[in-house]
Amino acid sequence: MSRLNNIHRGLLPALLLASCSLWAGCSVESSETPSKAVPTITAEMTASITALGIPNASVQPNGLLCAGQLSQEQMEGLKGLGFGTFVSLRLPTEKGAGWEEAYAAESGTDFQRLPTAGAAGVDEAAARGLADVLAAAERPAVLYCGSSNRVGALLALKAFHVDAVPAEEALALGAASGMKSLEPKVRGLLGLEPKTE
Repeated sequence: MSRLNNIHRGLLPALLLASCSLWAGCSVESSETPSKAVPTITAEMTASITALGIPNASVQPNGLLCAGQLSQEQMEGLKGLGFGTFVSLRLPTEKGAGWEEAYAAESGTDFQRLPTAGAAGVDEAAARGLADVLAAAERPAVLYCGSSNRVGALLALKAFHVDAVPAEEALALGAASGMKSLEPKVRGLLGLEPKTE
């Protein structure tokens, strides 16, 4: 019996080390359950994204592609690369938008629209709604708007309000995801001082 206990004691550190190594290899969005591994977007995929001419594309480490408005051909190309969910922040009445619902129904594409009416729609509630959608999204996923400005703004607010990321880091994430003209509004919502030149 004591020999069996010694074997178990010897295995325990090895099992803990193995589980820690597995955990370290997983990229997980902080608002999701820790057991959900998030696929990354590879360098090969990034090259293909560039070839598709995706507007204002930025690849995030959590299996998320941020972009401007997609065409049907670009969406099909991204599906071919393995992207599982497409989320648009545009109103269906905006120029170039509104076709996605019919296409999704015909092609079996996982598409969701979270209409965000420009600067007026960028707030904590919208960021929390986006967090819920992204938590359930099949990765890799695509999040887009007209230019990726709203994308970056809501990701910054999500990072701050949902993922407890410090305000300056959340702002930097928003900028890396395409936020430009919405930065002053987001700074205010994050409680940061206005940017001085």
